[in-house]
Amino acid sequence: MTIRRNVLALLAVLAAAACSANSAIERSEEFLAEGYVLQAYEELEQERARQMQDGGAVAEDLQAEWEKVRFRYLLERGRQEIYADHELRGIAVLQEALQMRAGDPEALSLIDRARLKLAKRDVAIGTDHLLKRDFEHAIAAFRKAQEWKPGYEPAMEGEAKVHASVATLHGEAQRQFLDAIRKMPEFRYAEVDWHAQAALTRDPARADAVEVQQRAVREMAQAAREGAEKSRNEKNYGAALMEYRTAQKLWDGMPGIAEAIVQMENEVKAQWKTEQAQLELQADRFEKASSLLEDAYALSTLERTAINELRLESRRRQGMQSYKVARDLELQGNKQEALVAFEQIAKAWPDGLDDEATRIDALRVDIQAAEAAYAAGDAAEQKGELAAALEQFKTARTYYAKLRDVAQRIEQIEKKLAAPPSTEGAGAGTGSGS
Repeated sequence: MTIRRNVLALLAVLAAAACSANSAIERSEEFLAEGYVLQAYEELEQERARQMQDGGAVAEDLQAEWEKVRFRYLLERGRQEIYADHELRGIAVLQEALQMRAGDPEALSLIDRARLKLAKRDVAIGTDHLLKRDFEHAIAAFRKAQEWKPGYEPAMEGEAKVHASVATLHGEAQRQFLDAIRKMPEFRYAEVDWHAQAALTRDPARADAVEVQQRAVREMAQAAREGAEKSRNEKNYGAALMEYRTAQKLWDGMPGIAEAIVQMENEVKAQWKTEQAQLELQADRFEKASSLLEDAYALSTLERTAINELRLESRRRQGMQSYKVARDLELQGNKQEALVAFEQIAKAWPDGLDDEATRIDALRVDIQAAEAAYAAGDAAEQKGELAAALEQFKTARTYYAKLRDVAQRIEQIEKKLAAPPSTEGAGAGTGSGS
């Protein structure tokens, strides 16, 4: 009766959870129909958080709907950030959306729009500096615009105007070159690059200016690489990837930069797969979680220890789920099935998962004792020793109530013993006496 009550209670809880999830999905769909993406997402997020409390699993239909609506929410949030002139925030949000759906054309289009806005803004800044004849800041702004939008014609035209303006200055080439040399020890490499470029514009044949400019660019690339390595050491792999790419853009032939970029790309992919695996673990979808973690482990070189820990956690949680099934079989009196289940766990976990070894020993003792008593009862019944047979069958039932037909054998013998003795032999004796 206790097991039945527990099962009914569990069914009631599951039904309530399913009902709650369905209600959240329905409310979310209503918000979406009216164009309220944020409210739709919040409905699903709140229900999902509720189901995940205390390690609970998220319903599959809710998780699927949450992932679909979250993607739309990220697109909408990214669009709003860009509209509010927070382009960098918008790009970061949209990059998160692309992790969910790589290559999504709408997300890519919004990122392109944000980069175009940033490029236009820097061109406007550069143009303002150019009008003020602040050539150093003007060229920095035009080049920044080209970083946002490679090949952006207004930025390229602006940079060309800066060079043309510098070239008209009388006797400036030597001064610019000397400025570049003076700034080199101060590690002001962006200014060195500009001054050297100015000297080359005035006199393209100056090899010394080429050398200084090249050194300045490489020092900037090295600074970007150092920033990338700092981000990498802080496990901020997305930022590290961007900085490595900046270094490569400055110095395409930098030793080891291509390998560093590939490594960071793999770490970013591994990080995303690990996060997805954690969601799958919370929903007890161990097979999918294990597959994601295997992929993440193969991709990563820096997070293998952490990924291994998650792999072990996934395997252990899957093992504990099997343990629970075996324990339920034992509590229901299905000792042979429970023994087989515990033996499978022991085989998968040679060093032990829980107390399965103890339970295997106890189950074997019970089953063996029950088998021995059953065999003794069967032999006694065949000899006609019903009372002894009954005792042995009851002993077998004590050890293993669901052993073969032990309950029926007990019932049959009890009926025989309760039946009145036959009177045929007594009647025959009386007739003989007459």
